[in-house]
Amino acid sequence: GDERGAAWATHYLSIALWHAAPPDRVKDLTLEALAEFRKANELVGVLRCLWWLVLWELEFGTVDQAIRHGEGLAEMATRIPIPIARAHAAEAAGLLARVQGDLDEAGRQLREAVTWHAQIRNVMCLSHCLEHVALWSLDRDEPDRAATLLGAVDAIREDVVGSAAVPGFERLWHERGTDAARAALGEPAFTESWRRGRAMSVDEAITAGRAAVGLDVPTPTGAG
Repeated sequence: GDERGAAWATHYLSIALWHAAPPDRVKDLTLEALAEFRKANELVGVLRCLWWLVLWELEFGTVDQAIRHGEGLAEMATRIPIPIARAHAAEAAGLLARVQGDLDEAGRQLREAVTWHAQIRNVMCLSHCLEHVALWSLDRDEPDRAATLLGAVDAIREDVVGSAAVPGFERLWHERGTDAARAALGEPAFTESWRRGRAMSVDEAITAGRAAVGLDVPTPTGAG
């Protein structure tokens, strides 16, 4: 209906304005869309807004608020246990664990996220998941692996999605990972590793992502 359409329009506007408007304006639009989605019982819209609120709080707000939205996202994934919900809930949990310094829990959650994203094959979502795996790899002193994954992310974005531009909500993580990997490796080694990833297909990028977080992890059941 018109209310749902207006909620989706507000949601997409908030994403488009991520770095083009004051941060509080972006948050207000996201909260407005969230309220309308809840009123309309549009659960996928609620899930999407919570995901972006996690990212907003980590970039502009507080970790505590990000955790609160992450808990809401996890609860939504139990209400709509579809692969895309499970993938984003696990990815958010992995990101939140990583920024709090719990690399073991981050790895466990990112394993689940990578596996679900690989099954869904929504390449835009897969790319930001692999970006967070790259950052986790950096935390584990694996800059070569991180640089390769960042190259794979750029390959997916440019060759499959069709745009070299990094979305505003991903820019912080992409730049942070790229700068850290380059600083750790030096320019020649970084470029070599990045080019290795840049030459990957989507399937090869998925394999690299799964290798980064542990290949012995079984595929979740019930996907589809």
